[in-house]
Amino acid sequence: RKIQKKMFGKDEIKKLHAQYKAVTPLQIRVLDIFLAYVVSIGAIVILYSQLISSFPFNSLLSSLMCCLGVFVLTVSLRLKYMSKESFPGNSSHVRATEDYICCN
Repeated sequence: RKIQKKMFGKDEIKKLHAQYKAVTPLQIRVLDIFLAYVVSIGAIVILYSQLISSFPFNSLLSSLMCCLGVFVLTVSLRLKYMSKESFPGNSSHVRATEDYICCN
């Protein structure tokens, strides 16, 4: 017997994208786009260090840690926006955004 692997086709990807757009609020989609941007910047930094040079190694490390920090804080903000529970102290999205801006 041959085992066939089920791969995602164009129809499945379109269906997944349509469901994502229908279920996910605009604020969360904007955060997801920003997360993809941060990951792409980190990938560009790594690619640059591999292809060109990582001469000031501390600069390479600091740029990667900056990307990692922004990514973690943005994921935290995304989780707070998606949470149905109230936050300790204040349950508004404004407070979560203020915390995000202050920490970045």
